Amino acid sequence: MNQGTDEGIHYADTNIVIHNLIADARLGERAKQYLIKTSKGEQRAYSSVHLLTEVYAFLKGVDLPEQVIADRLTQVLAYGIKLLPLTAEITIDVPEYMGKGWKYGDAIHYLTMKRNEITKIVTDDKFYDRQKDITRIDLTKQTT
Repeated sequence: MNQGTDEGIHYADTNIVIHNLIADARLGERAKQYLIKTSKGEQRAYSSVHLLTEVYAFLKGVDLPEQVIADRLTQVLAYGIKLLPLTAEITIDVPEYMGKGWKYGDAIHYLTMKRNEITKIVTDDKFYDRQKDITRIDLTKQTT
């Protein structure tokens, strides 16, 4: 799959989804606007299916009941982000990146991008700025 050749294709990092879900004061509204555009099909966003696990872990960490978490995950699925598989090949490569100081989830997202030739990631995680083969889209610098 060659997603990266289309300028309108983004990889959505989990933190954008979480900023929207918690209505974060700094980035919540911009994340919401980004996800509305995605849900309407005005832009195409992809992420790893691992995004759902990360959202679940975050929401469980703030002690929400399972039914409330289920409702939030249903909301996330309605954003229209196309979920890409977390394959054995990706998982096998994660420890190599962790050995270089990467966080587990960041490595999964980066490797998923690479496997699917996606070159732009929407995230507030400046860690990705170090990667010369991808471009980070910072919603704090975008107009809503």
